[in-house]
Amino acid sequence: MKKIFLAVLISGLMVFGSLTDVSATPIAYEVEGVFDDGGTLSGTFEWDSVQDNLVDAFGDIAITTSPGVILSGYTYSDWGGAGGAPIDGEVALASVAFVDILSLSSLTLIFVDPLWTNNTSSLLDLDGASFEQDPAGNVRNLISGQVNIAGPNPAPEPSTILLLGCGLVGLGFYARKRKKA
Repeated sequence: MKKIFLAVLISGLMVFGSLTDVSATPIAYEVEGVFDDGGTLSGTFEWDSVQDNLVDAFGDIAITTSPGVILSGYTYSDWGGAGGAPIDGEVALASVAFVDILSLSSLTLIFVDPLWTNNTSSLLDLDGASFEQDPAGNVRNLISGQVNIAGPNPAPEPSTILLLGCGLVGLGFYARKRKKA
């Protein structure tokens, strides 16, 4: 009877584990930098490296630039495009563009090291690769900048809960066996 109960319990846990969505939680990144006209760049965005398409991979974009000599400051809350390459079943983010819908200005960031779950920070590529542009064609380039993970890497919740449940079931069986002995 015990063996049947144990087999049913393990089968149920395996079925539960296969039904849960184990996709990674989006990781929040902080970005900061300085433009050649004295303006600054700061803010955050979320990136989920295991999404099937780039549109669904971005979330909670809140990036602002301050005024400088060439351009005024803008607020970016929309994704405008991205470039990436597959690494170990994920998409590593190599570049991203953000758009300010109200002013139609754009911000393009090129990463020296692509972002993915095993690489949590990168310098921004300078020398005109990372820049901000307004609709009139005025451009200012980043002269320094970096992007860092905003907090610890989150654990995928469904698999964490499944692992905890298996451990508790194992402790229960151990305690029951010990009590009978």
